[in-house]
Amino acid sequence: AGFSPLTVARDAEEAIVQMQANPPDLILLDWGLPGMSGIDLTEMIRAAALKPDPRFSNPEVPIVMLTARQRARDVTHARNAGVNEFVVKPFSTASLLKAISWALVKKRRFVATEAFAGPDRRRRTATT
Repeated sequence: AGFSPLTVARDAEEAIVQMQANPPDLILLDWGLPGMSGIDLTEMIRAAALKPDPRFSNPEVPIVMLTARQRARDVTHARNAGVNEFVVKPFSTASLLKAISWALVKKRRFVATEAFAGPDRRRRTATT
């Protein structure tokens, strides 16, 4: 789709090292990473919005979660961790590109409170 440069990490620890060297514009993250899960990594990144962490220079970076999990509670868990978009495997190229587009172009306001750090969980804006 023309995205470059792309960086690949085999696990969360390698991703953290790479994020320090080259802060990403977007993260495609699998829930089931070996070792630390993608959810745990998302929570660490978002926590840097409340307590700065030199490993994560941009705690608001868009995160698209890829997973085979599709139960409503899994989607809620990912959303509560601070994921921007959720893509269920197997997925089409079109559905992945749609999620990336939503994360990059149709950004939601970033919220950082003691209880939650991540994109506003509401997709619609209030109307008057």
